[in-house]
Amino acid sequence: MLGSSLEILEAATSDTSREFDHEAGNPAGTGHDGVWFDCMHNIQTASMLLMMVVFGRAFGLLRLHSLFALTITFIVVPFVVMALTTYFLYINSKLYYLSNTPLYPQPNSSNLPKTTRGWRGLFRFPVAFVIASGAVVGVAFLVNKVNPMIAYTSQCSVWAMFLSIWWSLAWFVLRGADADTVRPTALGRGYAFIEQWLLWWVVLIAVAVSIDRAQLASGYFTLISYAGVFLSAWISLLELCRLPKKSNQEAQSSRLSQGTSYGSEGHSQVAASDTLPSDGEYEEATEEATEDTPFFRGVSRPTTFGGYARRGNDAAEECEEEYVAPEGIYGKEQPWSKDLPTWVWIIQFFLSVPVPLIFTASVGLILSTALNQTGADGSSTLTIYLLMGILSIVLLLPGSPFYHRISYHITTFIFVVFIGTLIYNLTAFPFSEKYRLKVYFQQSVELETGINTAYLVGHPDFVENIVIDYMPSAQEQQVTVGPDPLRVGLNRVSWNAQSPVVVPGISGIPPEVMMKDWVQYNLTDLGKGKARISLHGRNTRACKLQFSKPVVEVGVSGDHKMLGKPVPSQGSVEVRLWSRTWEQRWVVDFAWNATEEAPGLKGKVICLWSDANDARAEIPALWEVERFLPSWAVASKLADGLVEGWRPFMV
Repeated sequence: MLGSSLEILEAATSDTSREFDHEAGNPAGTGHDGVWFDCMHNIQTASMLLMMVVFGRAFGLLRLHSLFALTITFIVVPFVVMALTTYFLYINSKLYYLSNTPLYPQPNSSNLPKTTRGWRGLFRFPVAFVIASGAVVGVAFLVNKVNPMIAYTSQCSVWAMFLSIWWSLAWFVLRGADADTVRPTALGRGYAFIEQWLLWWVVLIAVAVSIDRAQLASGYFTLISYAGVFLSAWISLLELCRLPKKSNQEAQSSRLSQGTSYGSEGHSQVAASDTLPSDGEYEEATEEATEDTPFFRGVSRPTTFGGYARRGNDAAEECEEEYVAPEGIYGKEQPWSKDLPTWVWIIQFFLSVPVPLIFTASVGLILSTALNQTGADGSSTLTIYLLMGILSIVLLLPGSPFYHRISYHITTFIFVVFIGTLIYNLTAFPFSEKYRLKVYFQQSVELETGINTAYLVGHPDFVENIVIDYMPSAQEQQVTVGPDPLRVGLNRVSWNAQSPVVVPGISGIPPEVMMKDWVQYNLTDLGKGKARISLHGRNTRACKLQFSKPVVEVGVSGDHKMLGKPVPSQGSVEVRLWSRTWEQRWVVDFAWNATEEAPGLKGKVICLWSDANDARAEIPALWEVERFLPSWAVASKLADGLVEGWRPFMV
């Protein structure tokens, strides 16, 4: 990405022509809405082109509207292709999906299927998808409830947990439904690809809407998954061309009826060609009738009372054999499946799994790495787990049509991985010396009275214990805990700390006596909701004004430049002032919407100090926090100033 940017910059600066200097239309330098991304690193949206770096070897350019056109093409063309293919199969009587067509002629044996059984497998993928995805969402809520910060240090463990639970449950449904004793079908893979294609088709419509309405191209990777799944679903339809027409099953029915047929308990029934004795031969072979002889004798005698007259005899039981699938049929799938090609799944696998896996995994790792530590800033940790869970589903979704052929040994191992990672994610401590929790420090001093308060802001589950258990100055006093007004989602813990010495004073005089001189101001009421304040702070270059209600006009007198309109239309409750010189004096005019009920205005004059080079002497509270913080936490600055000194005013 950097190398490509340098090449573009070099080419742009070396171009001395006037090719891009247009007298009419867009001025030179104005680009097009677009997106650029590196498939292994990042994605960004801006007024540029679509730039794709593929493994550092290829560089593609595409405008955003071209990406939109490609998305629309992917929505329309595959749908038409699938519809035409389905119609072609239907008119040729080869659409085995959603069919329950009676076979003609009917098989001789009553144990052979009488219809195509094409409905089998229709609901397997939706059921597996809903159950597995619901479990992923449930686990996300569970981890967020019990140990919400575990992703801070162990995002790989979280990934493994989501991937393993989705795999295990999806495999259980798909493999269990395809067992020989349940409802085996040769159409399971095809149903899964077709239904998954419809799911991606809906997702692609949402991506197209986001590109057109909001200029968001972050769903670009779904085109890759959609294309692979569509081709695999189309192949699942095309392979039906190898099957005979549903109206002409005579050849295979006769062949199967002469061979081994399905039994009621997984065993083959004796066919006509077997050497089972007839009723007449059976009667000759039996002894003379007595009072215990049943009225109905022979192999085909009815079983009126269960257990009284068993069907068959020892000779028949010896003839029973384990079911052996006819050649070309997998397990107990439909007899007509012997004509399906056995190599198609390889092509479908390479179309639907490897490339989408690369793109989706890249996006997933980017998002998890970018978001896994945002919980320390007050962001919702549930969002992190839901995003990781959804991307885990997207990662495994293309391969789900093949799950019913995977051995239970692999899934057993994966399920053990889920159990282990779940226990770890629920019980492990989420921080370490390598991945330390961020907490935010600030000290506020009321210069009129000398009262100072130290703040430590952090995650609600940890920041209070840090202050109570680790800060010596807070051991023998009552700390105050509440939501932080600056960072939503975090708690602020306040306690009385040692006073700062950010302004040089007179030796032997306590700093509290000299604090009023740290900030000086002069306030003038100009009437009609207007006022002027002149202020400056000692040993600082930054101050600010805070108001009890919004001000609608602000002006700074003197040589100070104002860039743009500093006050928005709805007003502002804070005005920040910076200077390149120390102890700069500002003269600020401001106005507010005065009413008869509330004509006045209250506020604070605040100056900031941030020099921590000698924290032990100048900001003892900060030195204490840095000295006694646990090894798994680190302090940062809450706002612009480490120390805020303020004085109130009222107009």
